[in-house]
Amino acid sequence: MIEFNIIWLVILIINIISFGLMILFSYLNGRKKCSDFSFANYFPYESFSSITKIFSLIFVISLFASLGTILPFVGDLKENSILPIVITFVIGISGIFMVVSFYLPMKYQREHIIVSTLLMAGAFLSLALAVVRQFVAYSMLHRFNEGGYHLVLGIVGILFVILMAVIIFNPKLKNWALLEEHVNGEEKFYARPKFFPLAYSEWISMLMILVAQILFLTSLIN
Repeated sequence: MIEFNIIWLVILIINIISFGLMILFSYLNGRKKCSDFSFANYFPYESFSSITKIFSLIFVISLFASLGTILPFVGDLKENSILPIVITFVIGISGIFMVVSFYLPMKYQREHIIVSTLLMAGAFLSLALAVVRQFVAYSMLHRFNEGGYHLVLGIVGILFVILMAVIIFNPKLKNWALLEEHVNGEEKFYARPKFFPLAYSEWISMLMILVAQILFLTSLIN
């Protein structure tokens, strides 16, 4: 295990705050653009403004910064150092996919879907590996009657992994572009459904990357 590092805590706090502000200003800007804006049926890129992009960049930079501060210490884990290195790069790559999805509008539909798929897969893998790391940490400390919180976090993490699996294997994702038909008198028009699978899946995947990072960082300390 690694001794607690205050730098991780500071960066993680910045990460969480910037993510929260990114979501807040995304919502405010989305409502400004469209009165019926919802995280359930609008894509992240559709709600982004200049200030939202600033907080998204702070979020991603702090994500990479926190991961970067880990690498010099993984050697202290000796035979258990490979998994943290793998998790570091998986979360980092997932962060890259997240950034690309911020700036890739749906007019580039094929490319956006590919990035979105990779984002969801990266979020799932990041969570799964972070949970495994929590259980590894618990097994290392259990012999000393310590580390019970790693077991609790690992179990909680499993719930997030299940949620992400449900998102990925949601059958509605195959027909994500299917619109709802509405009739107003003799006029017929089509609109997005209240729950637009690909859109809300991207929002959830972004959140799961943050959760994976929190689980990972806490799994390294005793």
